Amino acid sequence: MNWKGIIDERDLKVAKLSGQGKRMGWGTRPALLVIDAQYDFAGVDGPIEDSIKIYPRSVGADAWGAAVKIKALLSAARKADLPVYFSQQWNPPEERRFDSFAAKQKLTGNEPERMGLPAPADIMYELRPRRGEVVIKKRFASMFNGTPAQSFLVREGVDTLIVCGFVTSGCVRGTVVDGHSLSYRNIVAADACADRFRSSHYTSLFDMDMKYADVLDTSEIVSHIRGEDTK
Repeated sequence: MNWKGIIDERDLKVAKLSGQGKRMGWGTRPALLVIDAQYDFAGVDGPIEDSIKIYPRSVGADAWGAAVKIKALLSAARKADLPVYFSQQWNPPEERRFDSFAAKQKLTGNEPERMGLPAPADIMYELRPRRGEVVIKKRFASMFNGTPAQSFLVREGVDTLIVCGFVTSGCVRGTVVDGHSLSYRNIVAADACADRFRSSHYTSLFDMDMKYADVLDTSEIVSHIRGEDTK
């Protein structure tokens, strides 16, 4: 990922001098993790100012642009018979909220459908899971926090996580940090992620690229999955 023109020149100089941002590389058994690709965070395909009127935690057009890239990742992963996992921010409507989001955000996850549009917790129709693909329901940012995700990945022999979805600075980053702590190799698809705050999106991608993951474009990831790269 070329950060020139995106990240402050001083920070790029520090990263170079301190030796951060080395490539981690791929393992032998990758899995695709699609993080919270649901209407709560995607919203409607239009300006974010309009999207948040309907889904207050949503990203709008940037998320729908990223969804095109997620679809390309799904297609490549499915053709290569890679494990595919979805996470879904979810809380039973009859239960109290225990997660920290309840204190920090306007919540939409348990509200009924409005204006004939999908419920907030629904995964985007264009990206819907296929039969046999696992949906991990979670209440906190990371896919790993309080879920069986780690057990499933171990069972399938996964050593590399291809991570995409919403939002970059929250649930994507939380999953990547936990994945790093669990000794997985992380590959983050930069253009297949989106955030309601663009500054947070780029800063989080840069931070992950420096410490926790290899941040690549979707095209590079797809080429690797297809065996087209020579690296």
